[in-house]
Order: sequence, then structure tokens, then C-alpha cells
Amino acid sequence: MNILVIRTHRFGDILQTSPMLRGLREKFPDGKISFLTGSDMTDLVSSNPDVDEVFSIPEKEYRWFLKNRPEQHPRVYNELYDLLSELRGRDFRLIVNRQYEFGAMAAWLVGGVGETRGGTFSPEEGFVFTDDASRELFETIRTDRRRNGRNLVDWGCRIAGVSPGCGDMVFRVPETARSDAGHLLAEGGAKGDDDSLVAVQMGAARSFRQWGAENYTPVIRWLIKDRNKRVVLLGSEDEEGLAETAVRCLGPEGNGVINLTGATDLNTLGGVL
Repeated sequence: MNILVIRTHRFGDILQTSPMLRGLREKFPDGKISFLTGSDMTDLVSSNPDVDEVFSIPEKEYRWFLKNRPEQHPRVYNELYDLLSELRGRDFRLIVNRQYEFGAMAAWLVGGVGETRGGTFSPEEGFVFTDDASRELFETIRTDRRRNGRNLVDWGCRIAGVSPGCGDMVFRVPETARSDAGHLLAEGGAKGDDDSLVAVQMGAARSFRQWGAENYTPVIRWLIKDRNKRVVLLGSEDEEGLAETAVRCLGPEGNGVINLTGATDLNTLGGVL
């Protein structure tokens, strides 16, 4: 039995599919689980023992091309066409789509000979849900997300048709990444047995989800002065400005901060943590 899971972006959301993947493995022990994700999330997905095969797209690059480079539209179309055609040939018996927009369109285009859960596309109706759990989640978020009484992990399990509590979240960090992380921390002045380190990551994919460097700064100062901690700043290249602002606002206390923002790939980030 061939199974396809779709989730292309957001590190935390992908990480929280791990118990769902374990549940699918337990429910279909002879099944082959494929995962469609973004290129920058490939390491995270491929480290999961319950994923047999990973397909990826450079989603961020595609989105930028579609918005800014019309001459690249044929390339994006052709590459997506080739990938989705390959997936369509797998005859998936179950497709679990864990995102909206692109995920729904991909699920519909890939099709299959079985069931799609989590949302798909219909030429007549647009975006549609084919399972009760997905409809319930969407309605909860749309009306008042504060009334949501379930973790995203449990929602994923319900949508996939497996029992909640199937397993832990999985991110296996290679030894090479742990070694690289150790070197980065040592360059910042940390010792191998240093248990005073605290990681702070200030960014988020969207600005409205960010608390702001000016709010993090007093927390970082408190960690350094009152708790005698060393702070390690983490984040992507897009978040380097936040780190620079925080270090500048800290003044002399910023000299003790180890700033690794923009300095780690996904595996090395895991090694640092």
C-alpha cells in the first residue's frame, strides 16, 4: 500500500507530523510512506525512520519566481508537472494532506486509487474536505482558535485515521552536525560541558507572529544578569536583523551572547540544540 503525506513548510508543523507517521506505520506495517516537502525541510523528513521516500520542491524559490519573475513561470510549471506526474504514477491508496493551498491542489493532481484526507481540490467547489476531522479543525480555527482543545499532533493523527499518542516527535541529528555545532559554540566561547547555555530564537515565518527584539532584550538581559546564563541566538538569515538589534540594545552585556543566527543549516541547528 502506497501512502503519501504532504507538508512542504514550517519546521514545527512538519516535526509534529512524527506521531502521525508512526501511527500510519503501525496501522499499515507493509505500506510504503512517501513524504512531499520543501527542499529546506528534506533533512528533517529524511531523518524520520517512518518515512520511506522523500520528494521535495524548492518552494520558497518557486514562490519568489511566481511573484517576481514571469519568465521563470514555464520552468516552475514544467518542474511541478514532472514531479506530480511521477507521484501520480505511484497509485497512492491514501493521501494525507497536512496543509492548505498548494497541498490541496497537489493532492488533487496526484490523485490515486484510494482516499484523500486533510483537504483536496475540486474544480466545482474549490478547496474541500473529505473527512470530518479536517472540517472540524478548519471550522475551529476559522471561528475561534482559542477554543481549540487539541494539540496539532493529535489533530494530525485524527485526520490520518490513527490513534493519538502514537509516538514522539523525531529529529535525528547526524554526528557530523553535532560536531559542527560543537565547533560553532566553541568559537563563541562555550565549553563542551557548559550547562549554562540557553537558546533564544526570536523570529517567525510571518511578522505578526514575532514578539520583537525589543521585547526579547530584557528577557535575555535577565537570563545573563540574574540567572548567570549564556545566551545563544538562533534563527535563519532572514532573522539576522533581529539578532543585531537585540545585541545592540544589550550594550556591554551583548558581548557574552553567542550569535549563531544565519550560521546553521537544519541539521546543525539540531546539533546546537
